[in-house]
Amino acid sequence: MAQNEVTCRYCKESFVSRRGKPGYVDECPNCLYEKTAPPSQKNIGNKGERAIKRLERELRAQGVKEEVISRSTQMVRDIWQ
Repeated sequence: MAQNEVTCRYCKESFVSRRGKPGYVDECPNCLYEKTAPPSQKNIGNKGERAIKRLERELRAQGVKEEVISRSTQMVRDIWQ
């Protein structure tokens, strides 16, 4: 059986397309994974960053130390990523 080398429509890298592979024929496995990964494994995006900024503002308004705010927001980022 001849191997069918295809160029990915997103990242433009060549890969071997296999019969029965999920997704489109011209999507490499890495790009397919990035599109279909659960939200917990994707970048938190703008909505998450806005939520973190809101949290920072609320903590500052309550008089929380900057060091504690920094650690708290980093923990939230680690959890979301």
